[in-house]
Amino acid sequence: MRFTPSTLLLVAAAATVRAQVQTEETQSAIEGAPPAPSPADPLTRPPLDPEAECKPYGFQPVANAIPSFPKIAANVTAILPNDAAAKAKFASFSAQIPNIAPRGTFSGDITGVQYDRAADPDCWWTSTQCVKPKLAGLKPDIVIVPEPRALGYGFDDGPFCGHNRFYNYLESKNQKATMFYIGTNVMNFPLEAQRAVADGHEICVHTWSHASLVAATNEGAFAELWYTMQAIKLVTGVTPTCWRPPKGDVDDRIRFIAQSLGLDTIMWGFDTFDWEVGMNSVTPQSVQGNYDTLVTKAGSGAFNSQGAILLMHELNNYTMQVAIDNYPKLASAFDHILPVGVAYNKTTPYAETTIKQQSFSECACFFLAFSLPSALLPFFHCLSHLLPLAGLLCSLSAPSLSLYSSPPAMPPVLSAAGWLVRGHDLLSSWLLITLCPLLSHLPRPYPVPSSICRY
Repeated sequence: MRFTPSTLLLVAAAATVRAQVQTEETQSAIEGAPPAPSPADPLTRPPLDPEAECKPYGFQPVANAIPSFPKIAANVTAILPNDAAAKAKFASFSAQIPNIAPRGTFSGDITGVQYDRAADPDCWWTSTQCVKPKLAGLKPDIVIVPEPRALGYGFDDGPFCGHNRFYNYLESKNQKATMFYIGTNVMNFPLEAQRAVADGHEICVHTWSHASLVAATNEGAFAELWYTMQAIKLVTGVTPTCWRPPKGDVDDRIRFIAQSLGLDTIMWGFDTFDWEVGMNSVTPQSVQGNYDTLVTKAGSGAFNSQGAILLMHELNNYTMQVAIDNYPKLASAFDHILPVGVAYNKTTPYAETTIKQQSFSECACFFLAFSLPSALLPFFHCLSHLLPLAGLLCSLSAPSLSLYSSPPAMPPVLSAAGWLVRGHDLLSSWLLITLCPLLSHLPRPYPVPSSICRY
């Protein structure tokens, strides 16, 4: 890590922020998201007993909405008859869906399916691992994170009813992740889904029934995604803008449908195969070997130019425990562990544009002050009015830093200053510096929340 003068000033200013907010009421890591659940409230944080947590429970908003959703745990093959909104949305783009026939089964069995692998006309990932669509206008799949020595951290198949110990561990590390949720799980365990949003994780779609969508009709694929989005919105108040295809089974037809719903396709570069233990000769030892391989690659410099995305699962106690066991190794191997959206500076993670998450640079710049001993914080209190200057220097310093911590969201005035520096407009930067005496008379914009990501 390089400690430049601007970095040291930044640390001092960020420490001041931490000192000022230690006694203030904390707010959600995502602006506008539901408040963090109270440990004493059994409705928002079930007891830490997996058997008790996984007992069925009632949740009135879900009970009221059941008629508006498909059957729980069943593959969705069509839009519900009385769902006018879904029908209108599907009709708005269905005529443009590429003419690609469904393949295989909902379980992912492609036995006997004929496909031209050499030409790969449909960019079918299951056949060729293709991630760059052949159809014009489709976004490439997200398979890496752009930041060097960074790990896109996320988990499929949630929310799992007994995930509180795992989420507590992530919370203890100030670690946020991208969670790919199955619609039926959200309906069955709505309080667990609420906790994920309250804890500041990034929520994405993983279909209604964990079906391989390449096997679905156009309307069926739309419905699997649509009703998952609606379930997450019903329970958490947010509408995702990202998804991951179960088993990675996606082609240009499914990409088009997902993109028409505003969903970015997130894949992965490394697979732990944690979900497969006990099947196909996969053992706990081989899963550990997959984690170790990634750590070794990181140590050898494989991610010095761009980072990786690791596939893990919130599926059962084993997959969550092995993630906990390997977290220290990953934290030592990578400079940044973060939700995928943060790595891409996706500051609006949901369709609700009032809800924000931090950009990479906004997170990274405040790392060191939040790991300072509390006893040192009073020494930085007198620097509180240097925050505008610190914000300006932050964006200049961020690309060179290797950071770990739980930084705050950056106030708008700092983001504006940061954009000037990102453009390398030094003249404007110096003009901002001269405005610091004026800015120092302004009140601090708002309390600093806990972070959406850990660097």
